[in-house]
Amino acid sequence: MKLPDRFILEDAFRGLRPAPMRVGFVVPHVGRYGRVMPSTRIRCYDVIRHFRSAPFAVELFKPRHDYRWVVFQKCFDEEHLRLAVNLKVRGAAVALDINVDYINRDHQSAENQRLAENLRRMMAVSDVVITASPRLREVYSPFHSRTVLIEESIEDRFFRVRKVHTQGDFVTLMYVGYADKARELELIRPVLEDLRTRHALRLLYICERPPENNWFPGVKFIRYRHQRLPVSLLHGDIKLAPRDLSHANSLAHTYTKVAYPLAVGVPAVASPVPSYIGREVVLCETTADWHAALERLIVSSEERNKQGGRGRQYVQAHLSMKTIGRQYERLFTAG
Repeated sequence: MKLPDRFILEDAFRGLRPAPMRVGFVVPHVGRYGRVMPSTRIRCYDVIRHFRSAPFAVELFKPRHDYRWVVFQKCFDEEHLRLAVNLKVRGAAVALDINVDYINRDHQSAENQRLAENLRRMMAVSDVVITASPRLREVYSPFHSRTVLIEESIEDRFFRVRKVHTQGDFVTLMYVGYADKARELELIRPVLEDLRTRHALRLLYICERPPENNWFPGVKFIRYRHQRLPVSLLHGDIKLAPRDLSHANSLAHTYTKVAYPLAVGVPAVASPVPSYIGREVVLCETTADWHAALERLIVSSEERNKQGGRGRQYVQAHLSMKTIGRQYERLFTAG
């Protein structure tokens, strides 16, 4: 028998206490903290936890409560539209939180067109649209005059550990993410294969399951467990994040994918996703860029410590829950 989820229990008790103002989050699926979609955990559950001692109550939406604000996290089906309209009649302000580009889809199927139309209708009844990356703010600003950027936070526990890079027998390159998307490493396969002939390299995957890889020997695998992620990341030396930027969704990606390793002091080498630019990520556009950047970090533990240290400082200063929490507080109290 599974024990009740701590987050769900805390949220239930939070709903019992009186508060001068309430904020509710509507999510695609209510589940255990470690089982919900990453966007729900980061953009809802972690925000709710941050405000547990605030003068106003922030909780998962409960129909019986009166709210000052209700945030719909990536929820814009017909039922959500009806709920949003009803809430506005009752005097609540409605925010739509979006972390995906639904407007510029690569395949304009009937379903994608339906999603885009529902999204436009939901934006029309919303008081504010919250976006998760600078690119998404650009995408949605033409559809809503009050489109704001609140990025995804990094939990404080990521800053309680730190990678100390040393000149060991080998260097571990690291991919973190869904196993299906690990094929993005194929974009830099020639670079990795060449570097492997001249340096002692390992490739570490941190995924929900082992990805397919029959071209790089010395592969290691750690199963993704979010609660263990800060410690798991310490097993890597360099984070790899190549991405095909010919797809609109890739341009809209958030900073989080590189922020996690940076938070523990692991340098990140990546394609120039807009949210990475100017933010302590080593960016590479060409094969030559990738080769030079990885060579520089592979041969020097001192360089890895410097680059990882700068990234850690940046993430802690700009994406800590304290910093992101202030942005939500200003939104909720400004009205």
